[in-house]
Amino acid sequence: MERNGVSWVSHLHMRPRALAVACALAATAAGLAYLTAAGAPFRYVAINAGALAIGLAALRVATLVVRIGDARFAGAAMLALGLALLATASLGVAVEGASR
Repeated sequence: MERNGVSWVSHLHMRPRALAVACALAATAAGLAYLTAAGAPFRYVAINAGALAIGLAALRVATLVVRIGDARFAGAAMLALGLALLATASLGVAVEGASR
């Protein structure tokens, strides 16, 4: 399927945020399918879906920060997102070597 002579794959390469969302959706869908097939509790499926929502919200914040163009605000927002990720990795519950 082409639009204006450009395939959808080429279109995604020209729009990195759209590619990031497509990758996140595909990875989460695969993970949710695996959890469901393995008989995981619904709570695990819901947590993973919630993590996708948080990730998409963080991407939206990053996009808005870039559009605003205030370098001080952009740096602070990126630092906050990075610290949140670091806190999860450092302080999260570890199960079989992976922090959650």
